[in-house]
Amino acid sequence: MRSTLLSVLLLGATLIAPNVAFADADKDERVPQALTALGYKNFEVSASGTVRIVLKFDDERTQGVLIGGNPTQIGALAFRDVYTIAYQSEKSLSPKQMRKLMEANSTLKIGAWSVRKKGEQYKVMFLASIPADSDKAMLDDVLTFVALVGDKLERELTGKDDL
Repeated sequence: MRSTLLSVLLLGATLIAPNVAFADADKDERVPQALTALGYKNFEVSASGTVRIVLKFDDERTQGVLIGGNPTQIGALAFRDVYTIAYQSEKSLSPKQMRKLMEANSTLKIGAWSVRKKGEQYKVMFLASIPADSDKAMLDDVLTFVALVGDKLERELTGKDDL
């Protein structure tokens, strides 16, 4: 009886679980190759394959952006995240600031704001998921957009250029 119940529970979990899987540990070289082809030289690739690049703007401000190394599979689709941290502090955002981010999410055509707590630090991140097989032009456009949106909020919240 117990093994039958376990089989039914496992079958049920299989039927209702989303088809989400993470790529294996092999590094996906498409992002570094695309960045090199675009002429970027100032990027680093971590052991996990995540790419970190710092974009410099005309007004001398900079913004770091991370690009997920291994795509996330959802059925036949594969996505990678392009994201930036716009604010980090031991202090959370105010309810008014959080509402502003939620309202901004409703107007964005790509990407969204999220708040994550890691240890004692709150991190406000802007993240866009793109197809893992995006061409270099799309990667460049999204990379630039994510950096600009993140830098704008960093400037508004802190007046600094630390991230």
